[in-house]
Amino acid sequence: MPLEITVLEYMRMYSILYGCRWNEKEAVEVLNLFSLPLKALIKHLSQGQRRRTSISFSSSC
Repeated sequence: MPLEITVLEYMRMYSILYGCRWNEKEAVEVLNLFSLPLKALIKHLSQGQRRRTSISFSSSC
């Protein structure tokens, strides 16, 4: 069953797991990974837009 999370949630989980902070270059790489437009960069989105920008991927568990 696909797990749906927002890009922001994905980035938060990654930073919690790996103890690092995201920079703009890494954010662009994540957006490219999920084929999202570069205009979806997190820092440029309003809070409502962040909620609507969601991605789906299958859990590997």
